[in-house]
Amino acid sequence: SDFLEETPVTFTDLTGSPIEASITVHGFTLQSNSNGAATLPLKSQGSVVDVSLGGAGVRVTLYGATMGQSVQVPVIPQGDWTITSGQFVYLGARPDGSPHIIDGDLTLETGSGLQLVHTAVILPNDGTVNVQGNAQLLGDGSTMTAQSFTMGFDSALSSGSADGFTVNGNVSWACQTLRTSERVDINGNLVLQPGCEFDLVAGSVSGSVTALTGAELNILSELNIRVLDQGDPVEGGGDLRRWRCSIHRRARPFEYNSNCSTSDGQQRDHWGHQEHQSANWLLH
Repeated sequence: SDFLEETPVTFTDLTGSPIEASITVHGFTLQSNSNGAATLPLKSQGSVVDVSLGGAGVRVTLYGATMGQSVQVPVIPQGDWTITSGQFVYLGARPDGSPHIIDGDLTLETGSGLQLVHTAVILPNDGTVNVQGNAQLLGDGSTMTAQSFTMGFDSALSSGSADGFTVNGNVSWACQTLRTSERVDINGNLVLQPGCEFDLVAGSVSGSVTALTGAELNILSELNIRVLDQGDPVEGGGDLRRWRCSIHRRARPFEYNSNCSTSDGQQRDHWGHQEHQSANWLLH
């Protein structure tokens, strides 16, 4: 059912003390009271709820008409911080605009995640970030600063917005399958462990790159393409044709060859130069 059920939920910190948390669900923004209680509009099959306190928070799934649900909001602890499996932590902008400070090392256990949104996180000069297994470290319009970042076999380091994610520190990645990062700028050195294949899309590495035996780094640029159709009617209601395009780099720098085709076999070729970062086709 898509009906929203008004469901009571309690909110505490990690010690179990009630907190006045900021809550976002289905476009609604609410706040728990001094007893840590709030009534939320939830779907019986589950609703994704973002809960935060002072810029630090968590993303959880809560269920409509289910009594006794409670959410613990993580507060950055003193010293080392471990985000445990099954926990997805959200760090947004602090009320005063200051960065989040971690006094020790940061560990993301496999099955966990940390997302930064328009904020900064700073670790000590010798601080390390260890992203284990398939854990996710994500950032949108954010920066994270540490001495080193160690990425696990199936881990993720990426950004979902054009604002990107800046990682200040040296990154080492051991992977068994292709890993892809989008819009990540690494201000440091990158080491790819043996056999690790890494695609960095619309990102950069400012320091040295070391690819050990069998490792491979591909730094890819984004190319925005607009495909124009002359508007001929198409059987089945006159919808515009769906064109599939492939782009192939030429031997010369910045030059590419592309081909667009439809399911009915029509094709168009196009030459261009990558400096322009965009191309238009008029398909007849």
